[in-house]
Amino acid sequence: MLACFLFGSAVAYNLVMIIYRLHFHSLSRFPGPRLAAATGLYEIYFSAWGPGLFENEIDQMHQRYGQY
Repeated sequence: MLACFLFGSAVAYNLVMIIYRLHFHSLSRFPGPRLAAATGLYEIYFSAWGPGLFENEIDQMHQRYGQY
């Protein structure tokens, strides 16, 4: 019973944080990948399994979306 409550609370918290980051955060109006704005999975992908370093991807995103 407690495990279900904790799992449900974690899921609800993550959903609320994703909605907040995508719609209400002060940085949400800047362009860029929505996955990178919502979670840390974008950085984990490029650091662990991606085609290159995350720092290189940041430089490519700045070229693609502009520097703010």
